[in-house]
Amino acid sequence: VQGSRRLKQMMAIAGRQITIALDVQATQVPYPPTEVAGITFGNDPALLLPSELGLLMLPQTKLLFYKGMAERSLMQWELIGRQPQGQGPVIVAVDESGSMSGPCGPYPKTVWAGGTLLAFLAIARLQKRDLVVLHFAEQGQLHVDVFPGGEGPYQETLRCAEHFYNGGDTRFEPWMRKATDLVQTSQPKADVIVLTDGLTTIDRTVLGEFNAARKAMEMRSYGVLIGTTQGMRELSLCSDAVLTLDDLSQDLPVLNDIFAI
Repeated sequence: VQGSRRLKQMMAIAGRQITIALDVQATQVPYPPTEVAGITFGNDPALLLPSELGLLMLPQTKLLFYKGMAERSLMQWELIGRQPQGQGPVIVAVDESGSMSGPCGPYPKTVWAGGTLLAFLAIARLQKRDLVVLHFAEQGQLHVDVFPGGEGPYQETLRCAEHFYNGGDTRFEPWMRKATDLVQTSQPKADVIVLTDGLTTIDRTVLGEFNAARKAMEMRSYGVLIGTTQGMRELSLCSDAVLTLDDLSQDLPVLNDIFAI
């Protein structure tokens, strides 16, 4: 964390995203299958309280944050989860083309995507589901991170959140092929979420295979289009719903929708 300005920004907003995610999970059904049991101590970036993440914002408190991470003494949510029946992985595809480093309101799109990714990690851990992160940009650029049961060392979590190709193009085919393979070899009812600002055209063979897997494996697929609506038509061809964000400071309705998986 200490060496990356972008990661510090990401962690600073992640507390809010995680709090929203846990609130949505707790209220979407009368008797939620998982719950927040209280507060404990640790160094899990996906579960730290907003007050602890806020230590990064002030020069005089940054060292307290680093010390707490090293000593596993930061306050974080304590979760109780119950294994869902027949539920596949949470798959988050994150656009890492160069345009994602640009602003959309108060902060860069990639910072918002990273904070949202950490919130999905908290949801996966809450539901005891695998989380698979597909980092993509131009053709040939695909990096996969896997967190079984939503669990992983904090160093791997931070590396995953910070990963950024800064690619020169946006191609959906690499992540769609990988997602298709994953859902065909996993339990049904996977949830796939793509975070992108991309204007692209999807190869129709890849699109057909992806949509066939969607139907056969009861997969739900959601697209979040950041800072533009120009890619909506193409993204809608592989999504059950496409949500748009013109300003990242006005993201609450979108977060409420995508965190209700």
